[in-house]
Amino acid sequence: QWTDSSLPGAKTDLITIPGEANRYEQKFRCIVTDAAGQTVKSDYGTLMVIPAFTEQPQDVSVTVGAEGTLHVDAIGAGILFYRWQYKSGGQWICSGLPGSKTQTLTVPGDLRYNGRVYRCVAYDSYGNAVGSTSVKQSVKFPETGSITVSRPNDVACVSVLLNQWLNTYEPVNMRVSVSGGAEPYSYQWQLQHRSQSGE
Repeated sequence: QWTDSSLPGAKTDLITIPGEANRYEQKFRCIVTDAAGQTVKSDYGTLMVIPAFTEQPQDVSVTVGAEGTLHVDAIGAGILFYRWQYKSGGQWICSGLPGSKTQTLTVPGDLRYNGRVYRCVAYDSYGNAVGSTSVKQSVKFPETGSITVSRPNDVACVSVLLNQWLNTYEPVNMRVSVSGGAEPYSYQWQLQHRSQSGE
């Protein structure tokens, strides 16, 4: 059943219709009456409300071994569905990562994903769809401070006379302490004979 509209412009040749989801598939027509009293009805037009993103995804930087997320918000008619895609060889491929059919996609801190480009497609139950802006994932190594190492302590060996022909010495320890950088550390001691010079 047709009812008179009270929207802005309803009594002019140009009506203004808000793009609201609850107006999806509303039909509009105009009845025109001339000065002589002749009346004619237009054909109707249908309002289609396609989904629209209210929050676009942002580029994400993920540390190796960690996880990051991409998130979108959208509005539209009825229930909205989401599908995250990534670009490969110029084609958009549906992602199989966790959250790939939700508003929030979880991306891994794996170097194989460094530079991958993503987008999200939101679509409604009427088949209308819209794609988000495309964003890039970068994967980086953990930031580490500079590594420092202390000078080993000087030690003195104590001679022990085993017999009149042979002297031997008690074992001694040298230690370094390390701070900063990224654990675990690896160590390699080196020695230099008295006749050598250099580092």
